[in-house]
This record gives sequence, structure tokens and C-alpha cells, in this order.
Amino acid sequence: MSQSSSSETHEVSIDKRDWVNPEYVREAREVPIERLLTELGYDLKREGSGRWRLSNDTSIVLRDNMWYDWAPQNGGRRGGSGIDFLMHYHKPGMTLQEAVREIHRLCMFPIDMELPSSRSISENPTIEQASVPTVSIDAAPVIDASDTEITLIPPARADNARNVIAYLNKTRGIDYEIIRVMLKNGSIYQTTINGNCCFLGFDEIGVARNAHLRGTQSNPQKRFVQDYMGSSKEYCFAMHGNPEGIVYVFESPIDALSHASLAKEAKRDWQQDTRLSLNGTSAASLLRYLLNHPTTSEIIFCLDNDETGRYATESIMDILARDWSHIRVNIELPKGKDFNDDLLELRAIPQRLGHSVASGLSV
Repeated sequence: MSQSSSSETHEVSIDKRDWVNPEYVREAREVPIERLLTELGYDLKREGSGRWRLSNDTSIVLRDNMWYDWAPQNGGRRGGSGIDFLMHYHKPGMTLQEAVREIHRLCMFPIDMELPSSRSISENPTIEQASVPTVSIDAAPVIDASDTEITLIPPARADNARNVIAYLNKTRGIDYEIIRVMLKNGSIYQTTINGNCCFLGFDEIGVARNAHLRGTQSNPQKRFVQDYMGSSKEYCFAMHGNPEGIVYVFESPIDALSHASLAKEAKRDWQQDTRLSLNGTSAASLLRYLLNHPTTSEIIFCLDNDETGRYATESIMDILARDWSHIRVNIELPKGKDFNDDLLELRAIPQRLGHSVASGLSV
């Protein structure tokens, strides 16, 4: 592949090792950089509001979700996003694909980096290549995915949902009536390939814009979670209720379904309020929901009862305090790590590997 020194445009000769879904790149860039470096094992010293410094290399400063290297030998102006940190500081020579995969593995969930079909490539001639330059603090690197967006084509639907029903009801403890309603309205279905559970998120006119896949095998060693190629984080799975009522916010569709099941168990109307999944910790789907439902009266954050969940809750609440201050905001923590743990405990179903009940945790 040839590339002139004066242009950032790439030819459409795509190597499987280089191709990266622009949506994955965007998601990786949104991960708070201080959280990424903590997951990588770096010790950070806080220096005022929104500013950190590496303990073992004081020339590295973090602020505004960017890193800056002030070392004279590096020109004193090197920096960039978390992706650039991995590629140019943490492990020089790491490819864009490797960096994006590592950020998803550490901070979100594993992703599939398979090359899309030839049809997708031919219709998207400006797909990102693994070339992200190091930039100065005056020019933060931004990948514009507007020209590289891949339209979501949800995976094929199986003619039955036996695996999905068994997984959600028997393994996850989700109420059967709730499963039936979600299957009937098309928000959940079983895929033809591998019998995965697909959670769909729809836009304002009812078009599927996000397909969140989860494996239905009960073996935790074979856990599979993925946002399908072309999915938009702005339209994640939702259980819609009164548009002027309460919106409960979760990290995953499973937690939203679990919370609804717990409400039903407590004899409350589980269809009264809206439950929205972030499919991780990005605020994108909540902000999109608020734009479409400006009369929302209250938001209750129900993210995981761990450091990541609490940090994400605080970060999103800061955004709401600035731009949506008229909406009441509250927090409802699960007793365990998440609301599915709480549901499994209620149902006396053995908890999943790696999920232990937390105690004495507060926001």
C-alpha cells in the first residue's frame, strides 16, 4: 500500500491485520485514559481536578482524556489519546488493531477483529488503516468515522429461541414472562449461527441500529460478548416504559432484564419505567435517549457495584449536571456486583465464575 507524505488518505488495499471497525476505535478513544493506565498497571498521582501524573515517569501528564509527554528528549510535545499511549509509549510498535483490542479487553469487553465482507469493504472505501500519527498537545488526534460508517445488518434470526430462553431463564434467572414480551416485540432473538442471544437497539423510526450478541453457553470459560459490526452505541437495547417517567441505566441488557425481574418479583409494574443498557460504560445511548425524550423526569444509575461502575456513574453524572441539570439523578446499587448477581441469589442459582457478592461498598 502506498501513501504520500502529504496526505492521510489510504488506498483500498486492506490487510486483515490492519483493518479496524471505526466504531471500535471511537469506543476505545472514549475510555477514560486514567482508567486505562490504571488497568495497565501504572501508578498515577492526582494533581488537582482532572489531572494526573505517572509516578514512575513525571514527564507524563494526563488531562482532558489525553496524555502528554513533556520530556525534552521527546520534543516536549508528544501526546495523544489512550490508543496513542499504547502504540507510542506503553508498547512502541503496537498496531492500531492491537491497541484497540487491548483497550476493549481491559476496559470493556473482548471484540472480534475479523475483516468484514468484501461487500462492506467496497461500499466503504475509506476504512481506517493502522496508521495513527503521534500528535502535539495543540492537535489532539481524532478519527472521523462519518465517512467510514458501516450500516448495521443484524445477524440472521433462527426459527426458534430455545437456546435463548433456556439461557436467560435457567442460567440467568430472568422471568419467563419478561423474556416472552421481549421476544414478541423483537428486542431479543436467537441467531442462526451459534445460537447466540441478540439484543437489538432501535432508532427513532424503529430501525435496528445496535445488535449486542451474547453466547448462550453456561460455561463461563466460553463467555462470548460482542457488539455486532456496524452497531451504534447511541442506540443500545432498551425496555421502554413511560417516556416521561424514570429511566434506569445499566451496563448490560442482562442487568436491565434482571432488574425488571426483581421488580416483578416484588409485585411492582416492571413495564412502567424505562430500562436502558449502555452496552459498557459509554454515555452515548443515554444522551441519545435524552435528546429523543426531553421530558424524562428522573434517571437512576444501576451500573455495576465495582470501581469501574462507580467511576462511570460519576463521570456520566458530571455530564448530566452540566447539560441536563433539570433532571433528577439518583443511584441504585446492587447488593452484589450487578443486578443479575442479586437475581441469581434470590433464585438460589449458583453465581457465575468471577462474580462475588460485594459488601460495604458505596458511591
